[in-house]
Amino acid sequence: MRMAALVLISLLLQGLAGSCTAMLHLEAVRPDPAIALVALCAMRLDWIAGAVVASAIGFGTDLMASSPPGLHMLAYTLVFVGARFLAQTLGLHRGAAMILLALAASAASRLVLSLLLALFAEGDGRVGVWNAQLMAVAVDGLLAYPIGLALEPLLRRAAVEAEGSGRWP
Repeated sequence: MRMAALVLISLLLQGLAGSCTAMLHLEAVRPDPAIALVALCAMRLDWIAGAVVASAIGFGTDLMASSPPGLHMLAYTLVFVGARFLAQTLGLHRGAAMILLALAASAASRLVLSLLLALFAEGDGRVGVWNAQLMAVAVDGLLAYPIGLALEPLLRRAAVEAEGSGRWP
């Protein structure tokens, strides 16, 4: 149940980010708050539960962005696997590590999306001007810490609930 709440929260954050960037005329620097949730899942959830949540967040992003089906789902799942590996290998679990992991996850997500679009979609595969992408990565990193602080109790309970029950989250 808490995993579904994370997916709904990511959809709300993406809607809020989209409307704020449109209202402020900053479409080129569109932040992706869902990637902060993927990074937070990489720090707190196990491999299977986190991959399921990352895939669900990506599928919701595909629906909201009118992108090709499965594009964000595949990208977010790949980014989760890489971020989980980094978090587990380097022991990133608190504070400033969240910002660094979110920056890396955001940059990786935008790179993977560009590569997937170049491989499977018509056109040149660019997701935007690279300078704007770098600014969006910085914004994603700055958004990651407050999002992580706000959702930490929910994610901690979800991880304990998944481990304690021994069943699928």
